Order: sequence, then C-alpha cells, then structure tokens
Amino acid sequence: MEKKRKQHYVWEYYLTAWASNQQVYCLRDHKIFPTNTENILQERDFYRIGSFNLETIELIKQLLAPKNNSNSYLIKDMIEDYFSVYFEIESKKMDSSSADILINNYIEDLHSKVESEAKKYIESLRNKNIEFYKDEFNRIRFTTFIMAQYLRTNKMRNNFISNMNTPDLIEKSLKTHWKDPLNGLKEAWPIFHVILSSMLAAGLALQKYNCVLLEISGECEFITGDQPVINTKSIGINILSEVKELEFYYPITNKLAVLLTDKNIGDKISLSCEHVDAYNKLIMRASDKALVATNKELLDRYRT
Repeated sequence: MEKKRKQHYVWEYYLTAWASNQQVYCLRDHKIFPTNTENILQERDFYRIGSFNLETIELIKQLLAPKNNSNSYLIKDMIEDYFSVYFEIESKKMDSSSADILINNYIEDLHSKVESEAKKYIESLRNKNIEFYKDEFNRIRFTTFIMAQYLRTNKMRNNFISNMNTPDLIEKSLKTHWKDPLNGLKEAWPIFHVILSSMLAAGLALQKYNCVLLEISGECEFITGDQPVINTKSIGINILSEVKELEFYYPITNKLAVLLTDKNIGDKISLSCEHVDAYNKLIMRASDKALVATNKELLDRYRT
C-alpha cells in the first residue's frame, strides 16, 4: 500500500471545472498565476492522524454526544466506528510500516470514498438536473458530501482550533495526556471533522433543506477558492456558537452553483452579474489564502 503524501483539502476533480488543459488561475498572497490543479489547495500529509488515546475518544464523545442528547448512544457508536483505526493499531497486529501508512491514509481514503460516491451527483448538477435530490437516500449522501467539503479545509481546521480555546473545553482536555490541549485537539481534528460532517448532514436532511441550482444569465463567472462551500449566514462571524442560521453555497462550475436553503425559492434561479459578484465576494471573504478562476482578469477584481 502506498503512502499518499499530497493530500488535497479541496477536491482536485472539482477544480477541473475551472481548468483549461488542467490549468487554472490562482490568486494567493496578492499574486495571480496559472497553475496545475494538482499543485494547489493541498498540503503534504494534511489529514495525517496525530497521537491520541482512549481519553481522546472520550473527549470527542463529550463534545459531540452530551448526556442530555436523546441520540447520544447512536453518536457514540458512530464515534467509536470512525476511531476504529485506533483500536486496529493498538491491537499490535500490524507492523510499524503498515501502521504508519494507515495513520497517513485513513482520512484521505474516507474523503476519496465520499468523492467517488458524489461524482454522479456533481455531474447531474452540471447537466442542470437535480432530480436525484428528491430521493431521501441520495439527498443524505449528497448532503454528507457537501458537509465534508465544508469542514475539510485548512480554514475550518484553524477555525476549529481557535473555537476550542475556551476555559470549559481546555479543562476537559487537560484530563488527557496532552500537555497543550490545543495541540491535542488539533491532533484529533482529522477524525473529528469527518464525524461532525456526518452529524450536520443528518440534521440538514431531516430538516429537508431545498437544493437550488443557480445559473448565470450574463457573461460573468463564478469563482471558487480554498473554502469552496460556505454558510452564507455566517460570513463575518468567528464564533461558532453565534451562528444561528444555515444556508450553504457551493459553486460547481464557473457558470453554475448550488444553494442548500430552507427557503422555498424554486429549483432553479437565474442570476444577474450583480448577484454573481455578490456570491463571489462571499467566497472571497470566506477564503483562507487562495481564490481560483478561469482567467486572470476575473481574479483581478477580487485582489485586496
């Protein structure tokens, strides 16, 4: 088994919708440059699992499955299932080389599986067909994919660490073997964000959020970036507990985007270039370091 070192935190196949001959234009550090989709929005060993033990798993249970939650036992079972990698390694039944590869590839492989299942949904949407979303099973699978794309990024990893810096959580963390609780929580983030994306997806599916296709009526284009899925209701809010509404926007090509919303606004909406610019500015504000487009001139408008 090969160790997968170059790990994209934005799906590379997704980025090809903005590419010509596998080349896109990227805005990063105030510079615009052409680049291959293979070389951007990725980091070496990004999803590698750090050091954790049983106390780590108990901490995650405390955070996601409090005792007053009626579904806490189901959530705890899901947490233990995702953390099965820990028990597999601790069983000492595999050699150190195999264990190292498992630690490095585990989350990357989970994302690859979700992406593989979601590819048919993305292709359907790019063909302006949202019929799959009316089926409950497909709706849950697609929503799980969207939540994974929302939470898997470097921006969300950093936000997670920042939001964990509260006295109550640090007190709980100090019961573990970590000397620095923030570093400990960062170690747990690769698995934590996968569990959280599944929980968010289940919640959205139960609330029956609508899937709306956003089409462009003019000659303008959508951009994307290193935070490709955004909650339009949380832009500018840094504290997770202060987010009261959810509405997820996801550009899927330079001409099409998807909106998951609780509003009944129809299956398809035609956007003016003014509205497209507004969504592009939301992507810009939500981004961490990089924006992506089909051409340099478009990115020039969003250079700050």
